[in-house]
Amino acid sequence: MKLFSPLTAMTLVFLISASAKAEIRELATFTQTSIEAEADPQAWVIFDIDNTLLRQTTMMGTHQWGDYLAAERRALGDSEADASAFQHQAFGFVQAAVPVAVSEPAVLQLIARLKSRGIKMFALTARAESLASITLKQLAGVGIDLSESTPVLDARVHGGVVFANGEPKGALLKRLIETSVAKPTKVVFADDKRYNLESLETALTQAQVPFVGFRYGFLDGEVARFRGDLANTEWVEFKKTGRVLSDEEAARLIFSLPEPKAEIARACENH
Repeated sequence: MKLFSPLTAMTLVFLISASAKAEIRELATFTQTSIEAEADPQAWVIFDIDNTLLRQTTMMGTHQWGDYLAAERRALGDSEADASAFQHQAFGFVQAAVPVAVSEPAVLQLIARLKSRGIKMFALTARAESLASITLKQLAGVGIDLSESTPVLDARVHGGVVFANGEPKGALLKRLIETSVAKPTKVVFADDKRYNLESLETALTQAQVPFVGFRYGFLDGEVARFRGDLANTEWVEFKKTGRVLSDEEAARLIFSLPEPKAEIARACENH
């Protein structure tokens, strides 16, 4: 039996490592050309949705509102699982009503250019599959349609969107690649949450698939300006009347509530 020489073995290790190169970069805006530069014809370009492709224009219904609610529930004594369940339930409850906008106009231009090159693209979101119809309506409303650019996947794909349903994105995408007939030569992923990109980096390194993650930061300032009191004032009003307040309207209303803190606390306690 012929054995590999030490040099040959080292070369193989180097080639395997090189083929599975993974990195995460910062992307301040979709006007930068970094994603296009990484998108070769056999690559998959994948986008997160909330705070990446689109944003809610009220504080109620945002990803940061969901995180805030989960923290409030934990402070009330909920377990991590119960707090997370409450967060996702409340997030889904308002999505059909909250207004949305594109994250920035440049993403529409980026998607159009990638489509013109025949690049395979889809969205992978942490949202539950029960929000599929609402999500597609939101995307269509801001001018995004990935249905014709999606690769063939062994998964339920809704109009170019895969819903993680609580599964870590890295584990889900690794499985999709392993069961795919035409595997990507590289995965390029844009997401506003670094922990999602780290999950993907780990999983795709294990799968020996080169990975370039872009931590999208265009909406970081908006996330930093989040106010839980305004968001939950909007939620109180929505549950009472079905009307979605603007942030400006919520700011005016909050001072007219007889017990604003008590109202907001009750909103967190009950759905």
